[in-house]
Amino acid sequence: MEDGNTRELNVNKLRPYISRVDHVGIIFDQDTDLGELHYAHTDRENQPNIDIELNQMPDVFNAQQKYQLRNLLQRYEDILWNRPGKAREKGHSVKVTADSSPKSLQPYRVPIALQKEVERQINELLDMDLIEHSDSD
Repeated sequence: MEDGNTRELNVNKLRPYISRVDHVGIIFDQDTDLGELHYAHTDRENQPNIDIELNQMPDVFNAQQKYQLRNLLQRYEDILWNRPGKAREKGHSVKVTADSSPKSLQPYRVPIALQKEVERQINELLDMDLIEHSDSD
């Protein structure tokens, strides 16, 4: 960060960046200059680890710095990954007092229209071992 502080992100806050197509144009046979082409990725699994374009970088970098940053990210793409991983911490425990009891909450209902997508995302997180099944009282 600009003031020198560090910032930690929870894995739940990370989402893959999917570029969107801003507009659709018609290309004729006689067209030779197509300008800058934008495309949307269709298969997330086959995306390169580092998908960074020079025009997507902040304007605080000059052209040479953008080029150096892109080369640096490509050089170390084997250790940088678009998918979140596990933290390397030892573990986590919550200490409670002997007289405490869990708070009773109403179950959170997912709208029917979103249930399949929620199940898909849960299964994806289970497959990546980022979450695990839990039994609560």
